[in-house]
Amino acid sequence: SINCSQPCQMGFYCTNTSVNICPAGTYQSGVGMTEIQNCSLCAAGTFSKNVAASSSATCTMCGAGKFWTGLGATNHSECSLCQAGKYQTGVGMTEENSCVLCNPGMYQTGDGMTEKDRCTACQLGTYETAGGATDVNECKTCSTGSFCKGGGAIPCPNGTYQSGSGMIDVSNCTQCNAGSYSTAVGASADGACIACEPGTFQTAAGAIDKLSCSFCPVGTYQTGAGMPHNVSCKLCEPGKYQSGVGMVGEE
Repeated sequence: SINCSQPCQMGFYCTNTSVNICPAGTYQSGVGMTEIQNCSLCAAGTFSKNVAASSSATCTMCGAGKFWTGLGATNHSECSLCQAGKYQTGVGMTEENSCVLCNPGMYQTGDGMTEKDRCTACQLGTYETAGGATDVNECKTCSTGSFCKGGGAIPCPNGTYQSGSGMIDVSNCTQCNAGSYSTAVGASADGACIACEPGTFQTAAGAIDKLSCSFCPVGTYQTGAGMPHNVSCKLCEPGKYQSGVGMVGEE
């Protein structure tokens, strides 16, 4: 029988004929409630298996790697998993955009990941630029003129070139020969190496600009380009002199 002398307790609502339990996914903290609409839904990002709950504290937050946009969830399985290529470290998240993309150069194949460390770097010799990759096949082979490690593509520095693909270290970038230089970054062929002009020479490989080409000294001249040593600077013939540097002929 219904005891009408007592108000309906928290976690319940009472009609004229029955005492009813607030269902899972809800709670009710007042007394004397009369309809199911008085049972408050657990907020987005939470769920509750409990019935007759009297406080919002019974609504449990969705765990890391998950989110839930709706109200009144009754089980943790209703919390949506962050998709592959993403992770999420917080709890009680209410929006899908709380799932963070793995950084460019990394990929992640599973759903519901809870840590950034679950994102895996692309293999040496490959790179990825967009972020949020879901498979190792999204990592592209490193292009000519660059080398790739840590998931990023790094251009070969000036003074070098690189004509192969899938390279993994700056040591794979070939230095321009002595007698030449290159100002270009990311060069893919030795055509980027520019020969030092006549009247000059350059002894070291990997020179980065024209200033590295040294003038032939006073009393000498040099007619060819791309000379790797000062022995290419010829002495003026007996009976002649020359007072300038970097001369390109005897005249």
